[in-house]
Amino acid sequence: MIELRAYLTQHCAENDVPAAVRANGALLLEKVNALLADPEFPSQNASLRSGYRPPLTNSKTPGAAPNSRHMTGQAVDISDNDEAIDQWLTDDILTQYGLYREHPTKTITWVHLQNVPPFSGRRTFFP
Repeated sequence: MIELRAYLTQHCAENDVPAAVRANGALLLEKVNALLADPEFPSQNASLRSGYRPPLTNSKTPGAAPNSRHMTGQAVDISDNDEAIDQWLTDDILTQYGLYREHPTKTITWVHLQNVPPFSGRRTFFP
């Protein structure tokens, strides 16, 4: 389970988090934590890799998209060192939990999840 406070304060102080980001993060984590609690979820060691990122932090993050959903509290990266999560996830599972993910070939050793559709509308998408 990913705690909201840990998600929001990984890259900044709690009082620097805008209210809209806090609300978005709560909605995101409701879905992500439901996925993590799925009885078939393959990894007991899943952990937060990257949560909310303020714009300045995002701009200094290698490979981060300029309009990353991390900046709005609508995306999270979860460690997946053995790629077990990516191998287990399907578009049907993502649909069940109301989530979208970046294509596994673009996120080696982690899974990027978001709760808003990308421009393509695909559950598994290329950034």
